[in-house]
Amino acid sequence: MSRLFYYSFSALHFVLLFWAKITVFRLKQRSKGKGIAALPYYPADWPGGKDRFAEWEKYFSEQGVTYRVHDCWKSEDLLRFFEVEKNNEIRHKYQIYWKLYWKRYRLLKELKKYEAVWIQRAYVPMFPFRDAYYEKLIKKIHPNVVYDYYDADYVTNQTLVYNSVRSGKAVTVASLFLKTHLSQIQPNIKFVRYAINTDGFVPVNNNAETIKVGWMGSPANAKELLAISRQFQRIESEYPNVQFSFVCRDLPDLDLKNCQVQKWGDDGFDYYQWLSKLDIGIVPFIDQSDTTKAKISMKSLEFMCAEVAQICSPWVHSDVMKDEETFLLAQEEEWYEKLKLLIDNPDMRTTLAAQSKQAYQKHHSFESVYKTLSKVLLHGE
Repeated sequence: MSRLFYYSFSALHFVLLFWAKITVFRLKQRSKGKGIAALPYYPADWPGGKDRFAEWEKYFSEQGVTYRVHDCWKSEDLLRFFEVEKNNEIRHKYQIYWKLYWKRYRLLKELKKYEAVWIQRAYVPMFPFRDAYYEKLIKKIHPNVVYDYYDADYVTNQTLVYNSVRSGKAVTVASLFLKTHLSQIQPNIKFVRYAINTDGFVPVNNNAETIKVGWMGSPANAKELLAISRQFQRIESEYPNVQFSFVCRDLPDLDLKNCQVQKWGDDGFDYYQWLSKLDIGIVPFIDQSDTTKAKISMKSLEFMCAEVAQICSPWVHSDVMKDEETFLLAQEEEWYEKLKLLIDNPDMRTTLAAQSKQAYQKHHSFESVYKTLSKVLLHGE
């Protein structure tokens, strides 16, 4: 059954692709458009789609530049897709593929109206094929197409990613590792730091009697905690006033007695209030693969904004963070030592937290990142 849906969808896709190739000859060399078309991969109300793409509309509009976000779906649709994929509901999955594909297919003729086109990851989200069919086609339609990456997507689909990177006029990336890696196939790689919306953040409100060590993330990333769980257990046995507080929808058993576990969406759970009560934030990524090295850590950025002292693994933190000045760097075997150091030194926690927040405001705020992004999209710099 899955093959039937795949081949049917594939046949329709190639018929439409052939027609689109015929159509592009009439679209070439049209008059230069105005403004920016922004095409997020994820919903515009979802992390990644919102922070990396949709939030810029305000800043471009203030400069008199049209910034139009062309998203394919809403967050509830994406959650439905994850559910369908998990349950292997083939028919429903291809229905979603078709809706996404058809929405982006109809957009092809509209792209010429814009001065620049900024595409996150791939032209068609969740596209089940392995090559950059539409990315190559768009290159013939528009002279100023920029692709954006903040993860090592090439690990799972190298052909699509590398051919998309080659087809763009430029590529924006959120990590220096990605800049170095993708520069091997595209000379015009621009480093544009990741910014996040800070409207919901509230002032720090720590409890002096209890030291809270916090972590938040997906079940997949929660597996990283297992590698250092024995060091957490040692901290717990030596410091009865330390409480671990984790936010995850499916946390593995870490064998901790004083561990508070919450989930997004729980009744009465306020994520920003939770952040404000942390004393120490942890960002452990023990696996040092390309997937780890290429990503930006939303956790680390949020700890910076919330003014929480943090301990991070190598790679997964902002390029402006400096060990022992704005955070503590921990190798796999050093988590007990670094946690103990911060637990015993409240003044160090305060200093690291304050300086990391200053670093965020100077280098990661929307205002500071906008200067770089606008030059890339509007001036090709």
